[in-house]
Amino acid sequence: MAEYVGRTIAKTFPGFGKKKFKGTVASVSEVEGMQIFKIEYKDGDVEELELYELQPLLQPVSKPTPAKRKGAEASALALNTEEEEPYITTAVPGADEGAAKRHAAGKGSKSKVAAAPKDSRQAQRPSSSAEEEAIVRHPLVRQEAGQALCSRSTIWGGTCYVSCIRPSATQQLDEEPAEEQLAAEYETQARNVLEQLEATLRSAGSSKDHLLSVTVLLKDIEKGSQPWAAIWNRWCSPSCLPAALVQESFLGSEDRLVAVSATAALRKDQ
Repeated sequence: MAEYVGRTIAKTFPGFGKKKFKGTVASVSEVEGMQIFKIEYKDGDVEELELYELQPLLQPVSKPTPAKRKGAEASALALNTEEEEPYITTAVPGADEGAAKRHAAGKGSKSKVAAAPKDSRQAQRPSSSAEEEAIVRHPLVRQEAGQALCSRSTIWGGTCYVSCIRPSATQQLDEEPAEEQLAAEYETQARNVLEQLEATLRSAGSSKDHLLSVTVLLKDIEKGSQPWAAIWNRWCSPSCLPAALVQESFLGSEDRLVAVSATAALRKDQ
């Protein structure tokens, strides 16, 4: 990440409108596996950014053309050899003499916004460690022998995220199962994953009535959508239906037909 050192950034801060403050990437260090970039601003403030925060703020590196380089060299030479001429402001006849006098006196120049107090910008940016402490993770644990891994749920900001739940048990199907057998297995697996989902939500402090969105994966959407809907409509209250997305996907095994992931709000008493 050393290639970012020396680069220029431009960033806005709350309370300063659209005004952008320019800073320079002074150094980079690694903290707990994360790259932390130290930013030094022209007004003396210092800030630390992670890579995902730094990249959108980087300013493009412009390479001067030969013509611009020659012009810059000529300007530098002129500054070193020519005598500085006094700056004279003359009022144009018929113009506002007061404005000309104010301009000559320097009273018409733009005022500079005072720099923010030291460390005020850092105070407005929550540290990544504080954000991490606010996340509650339910780690993966193995179920009974021969069964799949439990899905992990993560709580952040009043929302519970449940990763993909697969059936804890499946029945080996014939190579070309009858429609009734296949529909029955879809219903069995749908009931199983929804029971797991309900238990996961309950342990996280939520419930199926607090679901916000559900993503359903079916091995064959044409053959599995009706059996899934039959179980889903009995399981979920019509007054609490979440946004739902049903997709077709291979689930890692020929006998695995249904999987579910979800997002839910936590109960108010949590």
